[in-house]
Amino acid sequence: MADSATTFLVSAYRDPVIVQIKGRADYMNSQPLANFFHEMVNKGRCTFVIDFASCTTVDSTFLGILASAALEVEEKGEGHCIVLTRLGERHLELVYNLGLDNILSLDTSGELNYEGLQFRRAGEPIEAGRNCSKETILKAHEALCDVDEGNVGKFQDVIAFLKNQVDGSTDRA
Repeated sequence: MADSATTFLVSAYRDPVIVQIKGRADYMNSQPLANFFHEMVNKGRCTFVIDFASCTTVDSTFLGILASAALEVEEKGEGHCIVLTRLGERHLELVYNLGLDNILSLDTSGELNYEGLQFRRAGEPIEAGRNCSKETILKAHEALCDVDEGNVGKFQDVIAFLKNQVDGSTDRA
């Protein structure tokens, strides 16, 4: 069941778009954020700051969603990026281990100011038991492999399993 206390708050009324993570960021609750990134990029909003200050934990699906969004943003051309800020030591370690520092920008100063911004939820909360779709999880892990070839060995079994699950099925994970 998704953690009801987890939220992704966004301020999409300025450039860059700010996303604050409150709680866990994982396959159980990241589908609305994946949809939000795709929607924003389609609207030409391609510069994001992701604030990890209140993020308790992340998993490979969430990081793959960031990688997928970064690849989409990269296609839009120079001057667009995704910046990660206020990362905890463990989160930063995961970013480096997966090679995401090659495609995501890192703000290690953590001094960005959000005072006066209006935030809203990124999409509707996911109903209990309705996780990211298998297709989204597959795409997220394929993006991790696209970003860094070293991730292929880490996620090949997950990708093979998900491809098998997705073939002929549109059920949720």
